[in-house]
Amino acid sequence: MKNALLIMTILFAVLCATWSLASTTEYTRGLVKAAQLTFEEGAKTFRSGDQAAGRALFRQSNAILMQADIEGDEDLQRRIDRIFNFLFEDMAKVDPQTAQRLLDIRAQVDSVYQSAPVQPGQVEYFVGYLLKERRQFLINSFNRSLRYIPMIREEFRQAGIPEDLAYMALVESGFRPDPTSHAGAKGLWQFMPETAKRFGLKVGGGVDERTDPVKATRAAAQYLKTLHAMFGDWPLAVAAYNCGEGRVQKALKKSGSRTYWELVEKKALPVETQRYVPSIVAATIISRDLKGYGFN
Repeated sequence: MKNALLIMTILFAVLCATWSLASTTEYTRGLVKAAQLTFEEGAKTFRSGDQAAGRALFRQSNAILMQADIEGDEDLQRRIDRIFNFLFEDMAKVDPQTAQRLLDIRAQVDSVYQSAPVQPGQVEYFVGYLLKERRQFLINSFNRSLRYIPMIREEFRQAGIPEDLAYMALVESGFRPDPTSHAGAKGLWQFMPETAKRFGLKVGGGVDERTDPVKATRAAAQYLKTLHAMFGDWPLAVAAYNCGEGRVQKALKKSGSRTYWELVEKKALPVETQRYVPSIVAATIISRDLKGYGFN
């Protein structure tokens, strides 16, 4: 009876949004509302003693949020990040498994970045997002990573950079050595031409060392070291790699923030950058237990 009532509630919320399809925003807001209702019912079900059903409803809430995320604009994406973080922490209060997961994520981020996340739910969200929405991309990327990960880890180790930042290359290029973005970034580490030249790569005259995995990785290591020296913080350094050091410096000054996570809280970064660090952590978490996540 409860499940039937829940389904009717969710359908009603989604239908209400669908009737307003003149505005896609209204439709996605309806999905977000449906996700919240699903979560709330899951929490009640879990507390009543049916833990399996509670967790199933939590997963369903996650799936609905992903659908809203895909169709939503930047403001909605920011809202979804916050909502999922709140839901994840609320679920951790009633579900020991989720509580342990939250602790594991915090430990993962702290071990790599020496900075505990304000929003660990973002990481959990992107674990689910990558597994569901980008599964084939992950399969292809992890297959390609076998060729490059040992080299990247060694270069980063020698440069004094956290080795897990090797998975930046998964988010940047899917471990492909020669893709070119619409903005003109290229290679395993998606260097723009001027940044590549700053860190010793030859670009021009028929030569483009951005596509040389070893040379590009050494340049990326030097760039990350420079950014870390500038900001004194790995999350900020990684954010600056994504959107530029000037933009991060301006965001810190304008918002009065000191850390990456404060910038996220104050909506001072582009959405792409806000999601960049959690995506890398999520990819790293998956990489450490490929079999457990269903990969051969």
